[in-house]
This record gives sequence, structure tokens and C-alpha cells, in this order.
Amino acid sequence: MCAILDHPLILSLIGGVLGEYFNYCGGDRNYYPGDTGWHPDMEVGVNFVDLDNDGCQDIFVTNGHYDNAEEIHEGVNTFSSYAQLNHCSLNLGDGTFTEVSSQSGSGFLINKVSRGGAFADYDNDGDLDILITNSNQKLGLLRNDISNTNHWLTICIIGIQSNKDGIGTRIKITIGRISQIREVKSGSSYLCQSDMRLHFGLGGSASVNQIEVQWTNGLV
Repeated sequence: MCAILDHPLILSLIGGVLGEYFNYCGGDRNYYPGDTGWHPDMEVGVNFVDLDNDGCQDIFVTNGHYDNAEEIHEGVNTFSSYAQLNHCSLNLGDGTFTEVSSQSGSGFLINKVSRGGAFADYDNDGDLDILITNSNQKLGLLRNDISNTNHWLTICIIGIQSNKDGIGTRIKITIGRISQIREVKSGSSYLCQSDMRLHFGLGGSASVNQIEVQWTNGLV
């Protein structure tokens, strides 16, 4: 079963190691699901998103220090840097993740002072792409070109009795005994706005058994 989470603090038991995204003992050392060891990173935007359309939400994290640590500490700081790499961990669907940043293209190999991540299928090819905001640097656009044959479903909510954008509306889809829930949100990550169309990865299923829409006015 795929756990669908949505909270700015990630606390998870991964392979017997308790990993948490947080500032560790005043430094910036963090554990990434599916990887080993601590990393000298400052997480700013944490996102749960299904990047490979398998129906399980993966983790994408934007990194960048809040100040120019190299200059402020005048060379004393040996554990962190201002510009940092972003990270991506794929959900394997069994309660574990695997860290795939180094295998996900050149966009994950560039040190930037990243802040937020926004998600949308900007080229409408069926997978979610990533727009990254960076401090005093150009935006980064990571086009997702997954090679699998997983299916997907995108739903656009338009309210009539509820608010027109459908903000706060929850959609539950069911495939067999597995359900996924998404909520229309007006903001995410760090000062970002993702596409308000709700994207569901369906894995190998070409259809869904049920779609349930729960509007903010209570109607279902």
C-alpha cells in the first residue's frame, strides 16, 4: 500500500534508520530516504509528488542555505555551502524509498540556492514536470521524460456552488482495493503555486473503478 502524506516535516522509518529532515544540532546535516549517511544540506521546499506515475508519491526536496555560509563563517564552515544540490527519492511502494538524484539528469547535478518547487505537466505528456525557484538565480525547469508505460489521470476542478477554483476540494480515486486522495491547494513548497489540476498516477491500470469528489460545501 502506498502511503500518501502531506506535511512539511518528514518523519519516517526507512530501512530501520529513523530519518528526519531538520537542522541537525545547529548544522545542516540530513538523511535522505533511500540513501546512506547524513548530507550537509539545508532543506527549504519539501514536496510529495508522483513523478513516475506508479500511484505512490515520491519526495522532491529543494536545497539552499539561508545565507552565504562560506562568506559568513570566513572559511571556518566545513559542513555546508550556500549553493547545494536538490534531491529526489522514489517511493518503492513497500514503505521504502530509493534516492535517485544522481540518475535523474543533469538538472540534479547543478549546485543552486534553491527555494521552492512547483509541479505541472507543462508539456501535457502525462507526467509531472518541476519548476524550481532559486535565490538571485534563474529559474530551473526540469522536464520529466519517464520511460515507463504507467497510466495517469488528471482532473480539473471547477466549482459552481463552491469556490470556482475548487480550492479545498478533495478527490478520491479507487482502483481495486487501493485508493488515492488529492486536495486542490492554492500554494505548496516554499512560496510556490503548482498546477491546480490534480494528477494521479495509475500504474498499470488503464482505468479507475470510482472517483469521489468532496466539495468544500459538504457535497459529495
